[in-house]
Amino acid sequence: MIEMVRQMIVSVTAAAVFSTVMLLIVQKSALHEVIRLATGMLMILALLLPLSRLTLPSFSRAFAAERAQAERQTEEAKQKNEQIAYSSIGGAVSQYIEKQAGELGIKCTVRTEMEQGTDGTWVIGRVRIRGKGLTGVQRQQLAALVEKECGVPPARQDLVEG
Repeated sequence: MIEMVRQMIVSVTAAAVFSTVMLLIVQKSALHEVIRLATGMLMILALLLPLSRLTLPSFSRAFAAERAQAERQTEEAKQKNEQIAYSSIGGAVSQYIEKQAGELGIKCTVRTEMEQGTDGTWVIGRVRIRGKGLTGVQRQQLAALVEKECGVPPARQDLVEG
């Protein structure tokens, strides 16, 4: 790029010197106007010729780098969106289970862990239920509730005292 600018400066300077010499040689006459036109075209040519040698790979490399950065940002945004969806779905399921448990007279807190299923959708991977003084019957009710309402088998449920 710097080489191209240097070449442009040199060629424009050479064209300007040549134009000046030619215009000084030819005094005011009809040929003077033709020389002015020709030297003007020479100046334009001196400006454009270095640009014609500019290669596109530098632009394509810059474009490829920008595209790669845009793809990285898109992937990061997608992951953030998935994380938000994960939190929202898990929170909504936890609140629902807590509400249903409350209707059964069981006070507890619920935390759900979400996983991506084989088809790419979010599914409940594990449910952690924490309650104080849960009786065996209440534990069975909670396990049955989570299995019935959320489809999570008892093997993926953690009932913790506290």
